[in-house]
Amino acid sequence: MPATNLPASFGDSLSLILPWQPPGSSGSSGGENLSVDYAGNVLRVRHIEGDNTNTFTCTRA
Repeated sequence: MPATNLPASFGDSLSLILPWQPPGSSGSSGGENLSVDYAGNVLRVRHIEGDNTNTFTCTRA
């Protein structure tokens, strides 16, 4: 499922919650989201599935 309603550009920061369905999943689990935050040079993506959260952080040099 592609992300929709994303801004074409943004300033120094961004915070979004996007519904997400992993590739190959049946979609029956529901309730999955990606929380995306960007500030300064740090991008943080949190995969939220029910009570479980995995966080991925990227820092731009």
